[in-house]
Amino acid sequence: MNVTLGAHDINKKENTQQVIPVLQAIRHENFNTETFTNDIMLLKLKYKAQLNAYVDTIALPHSEDWVRPGYECSVVDWGKQTNGKLTNTLRKVDVEVQNEQKYAHFSLQGDAGGPLVCNNMSQGMVSYGHVDGKPPQVVTRISSFVPWIKRTIKRLEHH
Repeated sequence: MNVTLGAHDINKKENTQQVIPVLQAIRHENFNTETFTNDIMLLKLKYKAQLNAYVDTIALPHSEDWVRPGYECSVVDWGKQTNGKLTNTLRKVDVEVQNEQKYAHFSLQGDAGGPLVCNNMSQGMVSYGHVDGKPPQVVTRISSFVPWIKRTIKRLEHH
């Protein structure tokens, strides 16, 4: 398995892309395949990415932070468009956070794993929802997993 960073059009080989092999995929130990609780995974890459104008890091929230309903955020992905076709180019959809992290404008099938970015901070990842994009769409709240993320990274650094 590889991770491709810096891609805009997933059907083209672009000069901005970095393809890095994944050494290890670490799924949350309490992930439930039926309810999708603890739907989060970290990937340990073979080597560090080269940070530039196309590849950068994003801040994580504090473990007690969460996005309040009404807050404007964005989801970035290569998922299905409203016409049902998959898009080849990266797209951004502005969303309004609803109660329990459901959003008013909807992501579509293929968006799973897309980041929910609020004020330049990664607040969530699209987890699952209806294939037609109708609500509710469910987002994994990253702030709930910050202690697990930090523990896991620390453990991986020592191996």
